[in-house]
Amino acid sequence: MSLNKKLSLFFVSLYLLSIALFTLVSLVAIRHVLVSYAYGYMERYANPIVEFYLEAYKDIDKRISSLAEDLASEDIGALVVDSKGKLISFVPPFREEVINLPRPEVFLKEKKGVYENYAFLTKKVGEKYTVILLFRLKSIQKVQDELIRFVVLTASVVSIFILILVPPIIKRFLEPLSYLTSISQRISKEGPLGVEVAEAKTEDELGQLQKAYKDMVDRLKEVITWQINFMRDITHALNTPLTYIKGQIELISEGFYSGEELKVVLQKLLQQINKMETLIKKLLLLMRLQSQVPLSHRTFYINQLFAELEEEYEFIKESHVFRVEYLSEDVLWEGDYDYLKLALANLLENAYKYTPKGGLIKLYYKDDCIVVEDSGIGIEDKERVFEAFYRENKEKEGFGLGLAIVKAIAQKQGLSIHLESEKGKGTKVYLCRKLTP
Repeated sequence: MSLNKKLSLFFVSLYLLSIALFTLVSLVAIRHVLVSYAYGYMERYANPIVEFYLEAYKDIDKRISSLAEDLASEDIGALVVDSKGKLISFVPPFREEVINLPRPEVFLKEKKGVYENYAFLTKKVGEKYTVILLFRLKSIQKVQDELIRFVVLTASVVSIFILILVPPIIKRFLEPLSYLTSISQRISKEGPLGVEVAEAKTEDELGQLQKAYKDMVDRLKEVITWQINFMRDITHALNTPLTYIKGQIELISEGFYSGEELKVVLQKLLQQINKMETLIKKLLLLMRLQSQVPLSHRTFYINQLFAELEEEYEFIKESHVFRVEYLSEDVLWEGDYDYLKLALANLLENAYKYTPKGGLIKLYYKDDCIVVEDSGIGIEDKERVFEAFYRENKEKEGFGLGLAIVKAIAQKQGLSIHLESEKGKGTKVYLCRKLTP
């Protein structure tokens, strides 16, 4: 059964249940009101007759048996009993009607009440007698029956309208859910790459669900695209050195090299193997950063980080102007110290690689950002520079993973990364604790 039908049946059931409860409460309330009316009516009806008997007849004992006849009417029956509970006389309403009366003591226990289809009221007549009035409740039952018939008819008509009108309304409300179901079925058959999830049209919970689903699919497409490109790029990156190594090993096995020439070839093979080892380490690092494994966090001072980087990259000063600007008032930074240091190290290595000798390389802190600046050749394609294996200058050695690793570290630590560059004038890379530098 579809969710639409389930919700429609739920609303109809809820409506019928509420109608049933309303009817039950109404019946109880109506019965209470009408029974109270019956008590009041009998009281007002009997008082003048009883008072007349007490005033008109000095010897009430002789006339007491006729009191029941004078009190009885179409709707009211009357019983007269003495002080011992003995029945003196009884006249039912509608004289042809026969009532199976209980013992009079049943009525004498309470001043008023209900017995089967009758409301009864007891009233003293002098010191020796009691009159019991019975009011037929068939009129009340008739009102109740009419109410039940009206409610059943109304509920039936309204239920039909609900079954006709509610499903289209529910279907409209559930459109985002139906849409996401169809999208999920497409993804299960075709994969997510060819599927576009539309923007949500509403801001309610289903609209928020569609928005979250769209974000999830977009993220999944990014991951799959990244994996495809990653496998393609890694295959290309490893293919060249592996081909070279294979070819050289075949030549060595055939005795093509000997003596000093063999040593040179073996040295080149070792260099290629070292490059492959470096590449694999960087790839593993990038994959670890792309995973959900959390980084460690601690608090440290910026000047401490700058001091270690300046010491490790002291060699830059041999060919470039390497300037580290320490803070006069040190700043605390929270994050993974080692990974942040690795990101800045990659930026410094890039600056060193792409800045001509004598150029300026700076490391400093500004507006809650750590900045690496150089006066190098600049970057033309600022959009693709953070992609894995992208290299703008093919003449320089490297794999094009440095800035991809920097971006992954920044995202992992909740930092924003911002790049400013002008061809031929230099580059600035900002790692910030806020969105813009």
